[in-house]
Amino acid sequence: CRIERLADRILLADTSSNGSFVTPDGGKERRVLNASIVLTGKGLIFFGRESRGERRGGARYEVCT
Repeated sequence: CRIERLADRILLADTSSNGSFVTPDGGKERRVLNASIVLTGKGLIFFGRESRGERRGGARYEVCT
């Protein structure tokens, strides 16, 4: 995946065959596959696999405005 800082948002764009999995703090995990998602708040990103309720192995993100 690619994470881009644009003028008004942070964008995660995935073009892989396995996808990326984004879990916002307090939110539901979402698979991003051949698509883009705007990142907000804080959470975890897993590359190519679901988190399965784990935190280990994920990349923590925080979007500050």
